Amino acid sequence: MIKFHRPHIKLTPFVLSSIAKSFFQIQKNKAKHQNIFLSKRLYQCRNTTFGKQYNIADIASIDAFQQQVPIHHYDTMRPWIEQAMRGNKNIISPGYIEWFATSSGTTGTSKYIPVTKKSLQSNHFKA
Repeated sequence: MIKFHRPHIKLTPFVLSSIAKSFFQIQKNKAKHQNIFLSKRLYQCRNTTFGKQYNIADIASIDAFQQQVPIHHYDTMRPWIEQAMRGNKNIISPGYIEWFATSSGTTGTSKYIPVTKKSLQSNHFKA
């Protein structure tokens, strides 16, 4: 039997209050934080093939983003993902995408979800 070691995380009152404070600040200023998040992502992707097609560098607001970039489903993103899977860089994300997670989704056919180093660091590893 394999035993996994779980690091002990001590949630002191200070740590808990810091987490709560951050959470409530974000809740009070949702629109501001959404704009900051969108601006960062647009800046990061402005020089990708996808970004250039939709003139992402010129987008300055959520309304402009909604008007300029159409809603995409997996099937409309597939050509972009396939280009990235062939090793092309700067397609839908800056640089190369090294990993693709597979998911059968609800259709039963394999879907490939891009996984970047940055997404691993900011999401998976933090969790």
